[in-house]
Amino acid sequence: MSRRDQEPVFVAEFSDRAGAEEAWSAITAAGIAAAVVTDSPPWGAPLHRVQVERRDAAAAVRAMKPV
Repeated sequence: MSRRDQEPVFVAEFSDRAGAEEAWSAITAAGIAAAVVTDSPPWGAPLHRVQVERRDAAAAVRAMKPV
């Protein structure tokens, strides 16, 4: 496995934490390690993103389809 495969990538972003948590739940239920990362810029509302390793990105997107 290459180092690039282990790089973190964002697979979804939400304006509300609940949506991000729901996506995170679907991804982790599929056996994929994921994290919710929240950015609070000085302008606008917080942005919640779901992050996985690059090698798991396609599977994570499939796992979120029902969400």
